[in-house]
Amino acid sequence: MGFVTAEAVRIAAPAAAGTALGAWWGTQSRRVSLARIEAETAKRYHTQRVEEAQQRERARIAQELHDVAGQHLAGLITLADAALTIAPAQPEEALHLVEEVRNEGRFAAASLAGALADLRAAGTEPREMTRDLRQANELVEYWQTRGMHIRLATTGRVDELPAVVSATAYRCAQEAITNAAKHAPGAEVDIDIAARVDRLEVTIRNGPSPAGTGPIGGLDLGWGLSGIRERIDLLRGTLVFGPTPGGGWMMRFVIPVAQPDGD
Repeated sequence: MGFVTAEAVRIAAPAAAGTALGAWWGTQSRRVSLARIEAETAKRYHTQRVEEAQQRERARIAQELHDVAGQHLAGLITLADAALTIAPAQPEEALHLVEEVRNEGRFAAASLAGALADLRAAGTEPREMTRDLRQANELVEYWQTRGMHIRLATTGRVDELPAVVSATAYRCAQEAITNAAKHAPGAEVDIDIAARVDRLEVTIRNGPSPAGTGPIGGLDLGWGLSGIRERIDLLRGTLVFGPTPGGGWMMRFVIPVAQPDGD
């Protein structure tokens, strides 16, 4: 019995060790397989995120080009129309406007070059500060020098708005003014900006064009209002627009502003 017991223990020990080794090896194999699957999943997720980021960046650059081209082309055509109108009676002033057309073209080219530089630059600092409502007066002066009758009224602390809210509102107001210049040249435009405690309210109204003046054709890419709506929707804001009883147009958007306590 002692001999049999000793032999049984001698034989069972390697068998038990082999069984334990096999169980350990199986566990390690499953872990390796699971890690490989997780790595492949992470790689696919990373690739998807990169592609989504690239698509968003392409859309942003396309919108940037649309904004720049829309504003400056409308300004060029407005200046050219003004020069043609006054040329017979005021040739010197018309030449001055032609010089403004040239300067405007150069500025437009520089702006487009800046937007296109984003296609070549990666991981670099922006060339200039993002424009926001703090530069609203400059935007108004830009169009006033091009003959637009435009007024700006601001209430509240615009300089204390969150950067993304202020920059978004500036872009939307820029597009609205450009639309007024394209579709109602010569009309009066009123801009009301109100920075409330919990929200930002912006209203842009324009009257009808003077008699004998029609909209500027060939500049509408169909991205204007859709781009504004997308920007406002991203910030959970509201947008309303439409014709006014007097034959003009009105656009109003409201963007909520988060409070310091997180409400």
